[in-house]
Amino acid sequence: VQRVVINNVPPTASLNGPYSGQPGQPISFAATATDPAPADMAAGLHFAWDFDYSPNVFTTQASGIGLTNVTYTYAVPDDYVVAVRVSDKNGGSTLITAPVTVRYTTTTLSLSSVADAYLNQDAANNNYGSDTIMYVKADDSGHQRRSLVKFDLSSVPSGSTIVSASLKMYADSVPGTERTHGVYKITAAWVESTAKWSLAPSATATSTAISYTPASPGWVTWNVTADVQAFLGGSATNFGWLLKDVNEN
Repeated sequence: VQRVVINNVPPTASLNGPYSGQPGQPISFAATATDPAPADMAAGLHFAWDFDYSPNVFTTQASGIGLTNVTYTYAVPDDYVVAVRVSDKNGGSTLITAPVTVRYTTTTLSLSSVADAYLNQDAANNNYGSDTIMYVKADDSGHQRRSLVKFDLSSVPSGSTIVSASLKMYADSVPGTERTHGVYKITAAWVESTAKWSLAPSATATSTAISYTPASPGWVTWNVTADVQAFLGGSATNFGWLLKDVNEN
C-alpha cells in the first residue's frame, strides 16, 4: 500500500500597479487570478482587499467572490500599500501587494478680469467701465480715484484646495514717491457698465493685502489667497476687489 498526499495548489494572482491619485478622489484597483483546479475556478475565487496594508497585518476592507475591480478613496496624502488576498474554495490563498502614492496635484491657472472700472471722485456720476486704464490716486482735495476688478473663478476645478492666489496689475504710470496700495474685498454686487463713485459698492474696511508702487512701470502683486479660499469655500461671495491708496487723504 502506498500513501499518496495531494496538496492544494493556491491561486496565481497579479495586481496592476503601482497606483497613484489625489486625496478625496477614488482610485480604481484591478487584480486577476487563476487556479490550476477547474473545480476551484468553477466555484469562483474569493478576493479580499486591504487598502492600507501593513506587513503581517491584513485588514479586510472589501471582499467577495470574483471581486477583481474595486475603488477606494484616501483622505490624506501619503504613501500606502494596497493588498489583495485571493483564495480558492479549498483554502489555498495568495497575497499580493502594490504601492499607492496619494498626492495633491498642483495646477496653476492664469485668469483675466471679467469686469474692471475706475471710480473718479471728480466726476462722481460718470462711469469709466469702458476705459482701458484703471486709476488709483490719493488726494486731500476731492480728487481721489479708485479701481474695481473682478474675476470669474468657475474654471477652478471643484474640490480644489487653493494653495496660493495672487492679484497682479501692471503699473503703466507710477507716482514720483512710493505709495502703499491696498486691495479690499468688495462685499456687494456691481456692474462694469454702471459703476461710478457715487454708487460705489461696499468693501471691507481692512485691506486683504498691500503692495508698494514700483520706482518704474512694472507688475504689482497682492496676495489674495485668503479671499479666493473664502470665495470658493462659500464663506464669502466673489464680488472682486477694490483697489485704492491706503492713505488717501
